[in-house]
Amino acid sequence: MMGRPICDSQGVKVTVSVVLADSARSFDKEYTYAVPEGMQVLPGMRVLVPFGRKKGLRGGWITRLNPPKTTYALKDIAEAVDEAPLITEDLLKVAEWMRGRYLCTWHQALSVMLPSGARLVVQENGTYQKRANEKTCRAMEAAVSAEDFDALCREGAFRSLHHVHILETLLQEGLCTVSDLCLLQGVTPGMLLTLKKKGLVRELRLDVDRDPFQGRSVEPVLPPNPTEEQENAFQTLAPLLDQNGGEALIFGVTGSGKTELYLRLIEESLKKGKGAVMLVPEISLTPQTVDRFLGRFGSRVAVLHSRLSIGERYDQWRGIKNGNLDVVVGARSAIFAPLKNLGIVIIDEEHEGAYKAESTPGYDARLVARARCNISGGLLLYGSATPSLETFHRAESGTLLRVDLKQRVAGRPLPKVTLIDMKKEMQDGNRTNISNALKSRIAAVHTAKEQSILLLNRRGLSSFMLCRDCGMVLSCPHCSISLTLHQKDRCVCHYCGYLEKVPKCCPSCGSEQFIPMGMGTQKLEADLLESTQGLRVVRMDLDSTSGKDGHKKQLDLFRNGEADLLVGTQMVAKGHDFPNVTLVGILSADAMLSSGDFRSSEKTFQLLAQAAGRAGRDEKPGEVLVQAYNLDHYCLQAVIHHDYEGFYHQEIALRQQLNLPPFYHVGVVLVSSKEITDAENLIQKVYRYLRDAANFTETAPFMLSEPLPAPISQMNGRFRFRIILRHRSVRTLLSVLNILQETFSKETSGKEVHMGVDIDPGSML
Repeated sequence: MMGRPICDSQGVKVTVSVVLADSARSFDKEYTYAVPEGMQVLPGMRVLVPFGRKKGLRGGWITRLNPPKTTYALKDIAEAVDEAPLITEDLLKVAEWMRGRYLCTWHQALSVMLPSGARLVVQENGTYQKRANEKTCRAMEAAVSAEDFDALCREGAFRSLHHVHILETLLQEGLCTVSDLCLLQGVTPGMLLTLKKKGLVRELRLDVDRDPFQGRSVEPVLPPNPTEEQENAFQTLAPLLDQNGGEALIFGVTGSGKTELYLRLIEESLKKGKGAVMLVPEISLTPQTVDRFLGRFGSRVAVLHSRLSIGERYDQWRGIKNGNLDVVVGARSAIFAPLKNLGIVIIDEEHEGAYKAESTPGYDARLVARARCNISGGLLLYGSATPSLETFHRAESGTLLRVDLKQRVAGRPLPKVTLIDMKKEMQDGNRTNISNALKSRIAAVHTAKEQSILLLNRRGLSSFMLCRDCGMVLSCPHCSISLTLHQKDRCVCHYCGYLEKVPKCCPSCGSEQFIPMGMGTQKLEADLLESTQGLRVVRMDLDSTSGKDGHKKQLDLFRNGEADLLVGTQMVAKGHDFPNVTLVGILSADAMLSSGDFRSSEKTFQLLAQAAGRAGRDEKPGEVLVQAYNLDHYCLQAVIHHDYEGFYHQEIALRQQLNLPPFYHVGVVLVSSKEITDAENLIQKVYRYLRDAANFTETAPFMLSEPLPAPISQMNGRFRFRIILRHRSVRTLLSVLNILQETFSKETSGKEVHMGVDIDPGSML
């Protein structure tokens, strides 16, 4: 702790730098305050400080200690909120880096480092309260029966899909805590209050046991004998733990034992008294990862992900901060775990887009991990069978070490991949979405008492409702996309949650030829159950996995042999290990290739290769059938031969020719407003500013797009326009965008028109 503040007769005291919580961009800087005599403070602690002419109290963070100085012109800190720092010293430096890299405020960067249970609420009169963390909580239960709920749905009583999901979850699960319900996508406390006022739900209080591992029994597991490749990789990587930082890519085919290598390296880090962070794209989708870590490290494991309740997440965070938990497994935000001595960070399936946050600050956990390891001296490992082009390019250029695992464990072969031409299927009279070859193989695998996985990256019953007479497509009134058919009687917007009962005839011309088109996972599941006698199907998509443990329940059914076939969206392709799966079928494999995103080929290859990797992971050989129309595309040809490097060389040549990442950095300026003219006026001003600013660059010029409507031109009732910038230097790009935000902050602050920027976005759609 810091010693007693220095103060003498000349008015000299210890001073600190403080940043304000919830500050506007114009006030987002460090302010110097004096420390009153007797107050003990350190960087990373929260304080109350007088601010402004009225000297009202504001919450703030201490970012650094300053040398003693004369304090006649300085205000004193009013009160220290915390007894010890909540943010570690290395994370404070990471927050400062994020502020420059993602053009966010200090408060936005620091806020993502704390669980909701540790947030501070400061009132206008200067009083404050720490968020309650007592082990009781609000809960909800359905106040209507399942029959009454179904009747309300048939009557079209609901206009929000979120309300439907809440009641479906309560009817299925019984009592649910408010915090767990708010983990459902798009659900807010206000929606629960609305349902309560309508008498559809009841509120009560529950005692809560906040152990996320409660009821999970995992026996200690001894490590298996390593393969020769694993041992060589370990001997190469382990010495890096003794160096002051470093980066490496573990480039290993699916089923090559990357996870076992991770576990051995974490053990080595723990022996040196250093903690570890293991990031996975979405922890709730891979419960077997947590089981493996619990089996190896027991009570030292903490888990951090969005499906934990607020209380569970807070308790896990506190255990890490107190030093009781030093092996952290989690999704994107786990990179901010408050480990005091970080030895290693592992990013599994590093190619996944889930590592890039969409909301402010739009951080990329991979870049944050690199910054944190550079600051703390930890080792950063990336692992993937299909690395992102940016990461593989860095490995190819020698910026980071590359370690290969080319063989599956026990010498098991990679599955055979076959392309099926759906154009020929149609010519042969097959009008269904499943080829005859795939139908035959599903039946054969079922007869052999083996399991299959079908990937269709589109949920719902049908993609859209179409009038065959006038061509009208049923669209969302708040977003510029078509509604998706769900459960035969409701159409849903997947962006804003708008819900509409399916019309009996075309709303435009009155025709009864108003029919569903396309197929989603719900329809695929129904068709399979109807066509194959005795087939047990489990579906895994956003609709079937609501609730806290929704993913685990579906996966356990399949893993325990209670289902023969797993149907799902991209969720089924993410890191699962099912020993009895011998067949993987991929439908509409080339659908993403025409999405308009420059990463479409890369994302398609990664998804198909990862899905294919779920087959033949044990003693039984695997087979993959890929249905597509554009069979000659180099992406699909590379999938057939499991040829990542061949795909990489073709794709990277195109990226270089078109001035795209990793050769150029991309910035997106997005303007939105409920009034289309307000959005158009501001985007034109922004364009003129950027066009002039680009002329000042002395090195490589900017590449600047025209201001155009965004691909989804309306979302949640707001009209959206964007400009795309590209430049070789990310520093130059950030400099221009930072000045842009400062220039236009007055035109957007507190107004209906909003302007946001994103650096190297994960998707251009």
